[in-house]
Amino acid sequence: MDSVGLLKKTDREETQGDERDEYESRVRFFSDLLHSNRSRWEKVIDQEISNKRYRIPVELKEIRDSREGLDREFLKAPVKYLLPWEEALHSFLREINEKSASELKQPLRLNVQGAFGRNHLTPRGMNAVMLHQMVKVEGIVTKAGLMTPKLLQSMHVHADKDDGHVEQRDHRDTTAFKHAPAAGALPKQDSEGNKLAIEVGLSVYKNYQTFAVQEAPESSPAGQIPRSIEVVCEGDLADKAKPGDRVQITGVYRPFPPAMQDFTTGVWPSRLIATDIQLIKEMTEAPFVSDDIKNIKMIAERPDAFQLLSRSFSPSICGHERVKSGLLLQMVGGMEKDLPNGTHFVATSICSWSEIHPAVSRRCFAS
Repeated sequence: MDSVGLLKKTDREETQGDERDEYESRVRFFSDLLHSNRSRWEKVIDQEISNKRYRIPVELKEIRDSREGLDREFLKAPVKYLLPWEEALHSFLREINEKSASELKQPLRLNVQGAFGRNHLTPRGMNAVMLHQMVKVEGIVTKAGLMTPKLLQSMHVHADKDDGHVEQRDHRDTTAFKHAPAAGALPKQDSEGNKLAIEVGLSVYKNYQTFAVQEAPESSPAGQIPRSIEVVCEGDLADKAKPGDRVQITGVYRPFPPAMQDFTTGVWPSRLIATDIQLIKEMTEAPFVSDDIKNIKMIAERPDAFQLLSRSFSPSICGHERVKSGLLLQMVGGMEKDLPNGTHFVATSICSWSEIHPAVSRRCFAS
């Protein structure tokens, strides 16, 4: 028995050593990737931190260009790569800007973007084949829970005496992407038998929220009930989406084992651990850039700006200039005016009659 136990211990140590070597090789790989284009990554990281965003975007194309086939390996087993790559990211930040690294309010995360291929799907496609893979899911938020604090690290002091003794305990679960989650009851006493009490003010927390995402009506097959999945979001992603929002969520699909019981049904609920949440309306309604503003001002200075916009309204329909002008005025609206005689009118309500009476149309032009 002793020889068998010793053999098992040796095999376990060898396995742990191999895993550690693989981990360090992935850290070195991503560190080399960052240093290969140092100026670009410095600019990207500084821009995200200055805007108080802590998720650094990385394109799948860049991962594929660095090594052929690595993007597919990453999508199949993202947990093996996310932790070492994020460690390399923190090391790179300490090299380029140690002050920013020390002032971070929360750790930097990677936000993997790009074409996910078959891993871009709806809640109906989330089955057992997609477990442990990184996916991109689109749908509608139907139900959202409250944002609550989640304990990451608890601090404990002696309950009976004030001698400055502090003990800490890390708390991790399946959402932490760790192979060995550290979770359990809070310690009641230290190694010497002294009673411990938790110090709430010194403990570390982060925001935590869950919500349900249902496939859009146009995506579900006719005559079938829409499917939905549960999404777990933490940190800056919590409370980012509200019920009714159309979202595109990137994350890792993982099973969550139920609490220990005397028996088990063998069924484990699966949830999507979000690494990025994008609102569809923000993706379709992109903000103006400097060139757009320059072109808008250029058109505004033209004397025939209104005629140009009117002709551009429904260009596939020929003629109907007065109808197009009226519809254009309804879209752009106007401003409220108070006349000297005390009359108050709103230009938008008058413009809606511009196609009926020419005098009203002239009045709108004058406003």
